[in-house]
Amino acid sequence: MSGIIATYLIHDDSHNLEKKAEQIALGLTIGSWTHLPHLLQEQLKQHKGNVIHVEELAEHEHTN
Repeated sequence: MSGIIATYLIHDDSHNLEKKAEQIALGLTIGSWTHLPHLLQEQLKQHKGNVIHVEELAEHEHTN
């Protein structure tokens, strides 16, 4: 299986970077599937993006 690795710099005032990363991975691959039938959800799982790593920047590395 092939894949693409993408890096994002995000600002999240709630400081829940893992949740935000999962939302991005889901939204940019198969979109919101909360209202899809279970069978369709199972078929789409192979296309869902995965979060590999989340890293919070040190205070001196923050950008505006």
